Amino acid sequence: MNNLDREKLKNLQEKINRMDPVDIAENLEELSKEDVAIWIKLLKKDLLADAFLSCQEIRRLK
Repeated sequence: MNNLDREKLKNLQEKINRMDPVDIAENLEELSKEDVAIWIKLLKKDLLADAFLSCQEIRRLK
């Protein structure tokens, strides 16, 4: 990933962090299709990370 991609990703994350969760659907309409696709990828990574950590915690407790 080049610096331009990193900068774009950082800007997108900042924009999403400022969004009101109550109006998320309306806020997403303001993003480009590409930005929404990137946001979905980030969500999936977060979900996968959460699932991985949960599995690790379950293994630790056994």
